[in-house]
Amino acid sequence: MKRFLARHQAQITGTLAGYDRMLFKGTLRSLSHVKGLEAFLGWKGVLLKDFGPFVERASAEIKAHAEAVARAHGRPCIYLPSAQLAKEELAERLARQDGITEGLIGILTCVEPCRSYTVRRDAPTRQLQLVKTERKCLFVYFYFQDREFGRLHVRLQTWFPFDCQLCLNGRAWLARQLDKRGIPYERYDNGFLSLGDPRRAQGVADRLLKVRWVKLLAAYARRCHPLVHRGHLLAEQAYYWTLAQAEYATDILCRDAPSLAAVYTALVRHAIRCFTAEDLLRFLGRKLHGNFRGEVRSTVRRRPEGLRIRHWVEENSLKMYDKGGRLLRIETTLNNPRRFKAYRRATRKGRRVMAWLP
Repeated sequence: MKRFLARHQAQITGTLAGYDRMLFKGTLRSLSHVKGLEAFLGWKGVLLKDFGPFVERASAEIKAHAEAVARAHGRPCIYLPSAQLAKEELAERLARQDGITEGLIGILTCVEPCRSYTVRRDAPTRQLQLVKTERKCLFVYFYFQDREFGRLHVRLQTWFPFDCQLCLNGRAWLARQLDKRGIPYERYDNGFLSLGDPRRAQGVADRLLKVRWVKLLAAYARRCHPLVHRGHLLAEQAYYWTLAQAEYATDILCRDAPSLAAVYTALVRHAIRCFTAEDLLRFLGRKLHGNFRGEVRSTVRRRPEGLRIRHWVEENSLKMYDKGGRLLRIETTLNNPRRFKAYRRATRKGRRVMAWLP
């Protein structure tokens, strides 16, 4: 990267690196495994034969809360008959047509696959057992126009273990921060074609890592999930948050479209012809070895945002495209962070040690 920037510095006005899409997952850890949920049911005095009606009452409370929130804010609560319908487009249309600049845009609900629990009878013992299984349930999507982050949404599962997700865009946050500081820019979609002060803008982008994420995420969870309120079923529970999916973009801002076009075709040709599977694995923190059974592939496609080349290693990918004709974007998409390892503390045979762990 440094050599590329030095070679083409006359055609480059600046660079910007930072998070784009960020998807946080909230887990109620004591309810996320069978033994934990069994202990919870025992504490609440719920027998396994009554598990179905117990869960249905909890689910009904979440649905009723969503409808009440929509009514209180004068916003729609819309049931979608198919999970394939474009929720983001619908939310954008609602915000635009009703002029929503802050607060609740609307609530969407639909039935989607989930990982949950059911009760089955064990044939040998003839005893009821709680088991984890794939099933379908209603999900509630709360769309907000946030003062700091722009449009974001919370996705709440209405059945145990009540997983919660919050998805936002780091570049939307950055645009608002640049506005506050009076740093001029030219924006195209979720990218910046020009920046009045690239070095200062990068410093602002780095501040995203210092956001008090747990406080922000917990506040939205309480806003959307009634069962975690004081005096309700899950009042003693707290969500544990992880960055489950992320897009990290490195943007190279070119002076004009001809400057980027002069080199981009050669970059794409080199990337599709010369990179091997071993190279792609290395790009995404992996090594080629005999036990690897995953898929590695590369594709080149003409997309609305430009000519895109994308390298996949299992669920994670690295892509490059010429956004808006003037922006060379390299974007890492992590759909499964556990494919990476971090050097961190762990307990091995009763001792605290440092080890490489998912």
